Amino acid sequence: MKFEGVKLDTVVKALAKVVKKNVIIDPNIKDLLKTDVNIYIQKPLSVNEAFNLILKEYGLIAVPVNDDIYKITRAGELEISIGELDESDIEKIIELLKRRVSASAEIVIDKTLKTLYVRDSEKNIKKLEKTLKKYIDKLLAEKAIGIEERPEAVVTKVFYLKTINIDDAEQLLAPHISKETLITKAPTFNALVITDTTERIKKYEEVLKEFLVTSPAARKPVTEIFYLRYISPAEFIKMIEPIRSEAGLVLTGGAVKIETAQGQGQQAQAKEKVTPILKEFNAVMLTDYPEIIEKIKEQFSEYISDVPPQVKIEARILEVRKEVVRELGINWSALLSNAKVQQSWSGGAGVNLGVGQAGAITPSLSATPGGILTFTYAKGALNALNLRLSAFERLGKIKSLAKPTIVTINGQNAVIKQGQEIPYQTAVIAGGSSVPSIQFKEAVLELNVLPIISPDGRILLDMELKQEIPGVQTPIGPTIIKKQVSTKVIVNNGDTIVIGGIIDSLNRNTKEGVAGLVRVPILKWLFGQESKHIQDIELLIFITPSIITE
Repeated sequence: MKFEGVKLDTVVKALAKVVKKNVIIDPNIKDLLKTDVNIYIQKPLSVNEAFNLILKEYGLIAVPVNDDIYKITRAGELEISIGELDESDIEKIIELLKRRVSASAEIVIDKTLKTLYVRDSEKNIKKLEKTLKKYIDKLLAEKAIGIEERPEAVVTKVFYLKTINIDDAEQLLAPHISKETLITKAPTFNALVITDTTERIKKYEEVLKEFLVTSPAARKPVTEIFYLRYISPAEFIKMIEPIRSEAGLVLTGGAVKIETAQGQGQQAQAKEKVTPILKEFNAVMLTDYPEIIEKIKEQFSEYISDVPPQVKIEARILEVRKEVVRELGINWSALLSNAKVQQSWSGGAGVNLGVGQAGAITPSLSATPGGILTFTYAKGALNALNLRLSAFERLGKIKSLAKPTIVTINGQNAVIKQGQEIPYQTAVIAGGSSVPSIQFKEAVLELNVLPIISPDGRILLDMELKQEIPGVQTPIGPTIIKKQVSTKVIVNNGDTIVIGGIIDSLNRNTKEGVAGLVRVPILKWLFGQESKHIQDIELLIFITPSIITE
């Protein structure tokens, strides 16, 4: 599921229509619904789950008005400390909430942090906040009746931490704890849950004062997708590893590898890092605390993009007479004579023919005999090149086969294919006898281009060219003549690379002479002549890659 550059209002209404929900919009959220959103959901989800997930991401909730109508309004959240309440009191609070919240509300109890979380419409949360406070005060007052206060009362307190991990915080407290002190670690919230006397709890507050935050909201992990430029997900994960917190979780899609490191002692916990691989978008999905996310964005901004980097590939496929190739400024002979390569090789070479001094000649060998040759035209030379091509095309010296344009994601293969399907006859055995059957084979001109954007803004093109043409006719159909070559070149953004090296010869015989006499066997040599013309036709492909900026 993908929405790119779409208003939130459009997304909500479209999904509501798919899940067949009648919705009304709260007038107070009109400004929020004008927000442009970019949503990419790759994991299989039901439309209903995706609808609720998107609403939650933007702080909204669908509250049922009746059986058929839902109201889209702003959501609210409520966090209640239940550390001083017992199980029976908590059950009473849950029953009270069930009677007062909407059918879309969420109620979560965290027994480790002794906290109750409620999510409902903002209007309903405001009502619940006052009601619950009075109800909890009442329960605590009832509990206090008949209980004698002890001078060393034991209490439980949650210490939410920032800029320090829970292990380091525990070491700071070590000189002050007693044998009766109970410390529970909550890595997800980077918190310590400590049960001890009131006096010691106050001491712990003094020791950890500069590292404390008042609520888990400030340390609630968030999830963001980072689309990467220039590097792979595996390389990016290694770079951010020293910055990630204990709550950090990296998802990149694909096969999962789990590494577990088991610590020693009573408080030791297993530490897991999940790092699957998402090649489709060269991206990572990172879950961590907000300040960690911002720190990663700041330090590695040159490698991070808000949307997947894309490359536009413009191709122009031409059949060109051999003599025209040199007139276009392409001289394969000069290129090869200057290249310092070994005596025996297959493939071709690349050269930069930009404006000004010519660049160094770089051999680019392929595994296919016959080779592929490449030239590069800089941006400034393209207008003159296009004018020449148009002029030669009008003179009939150039034949334009195709002029496709395709956009692909950085690191993803783009395929440009043009051709025909050739019928040929086969035999199928049916009922003990052979029955003729017609099948088809492709005879195509196919260009595969894999663009990779480098850190300096240039583009590496991994190209493979395949040409299949009908050959000699046989009783069952024509043969297919195949030519296939590949190369890798680096070009500047917007420059044009020219691929050549596939040549066909066109043979043409002509007879001229005096009418009638040229048909007489002996006289035809006196009154006529025969000539044979061989014309070489080279296939040239002009490719212009351009980076699509955000």
